[in-house]
Amino acid sequence: MLDLNYEEESSGGPMVHIAMAPSTSTIITTEMSSKMPVEAFETTMELAQEGCVQIYELFKTSVKSRVLELHNAR
Repeated sequence: MLDLNYEEESSGGPMVHIAMAPSTSTIITTEMSSKMPVEAFETTMELAQEGCVQIYELFKTSVKSRVLELHNAR
């Protein structure tokens, strides 16, 4: 999940959506809105996968922090 801003999204360029299982780096699904050169697609997929891993790490850290906060509040 990497979110484009309004300007990027409305520029009319191709968009690629992917869902990935971060623990195995398995791509679960992908969807592309229009054509793009294979080289650009490969680069886009690499960046999207890196972004998924980064966001997963942020989510994991946030959830752990919240669980510890709730646990310590007891």
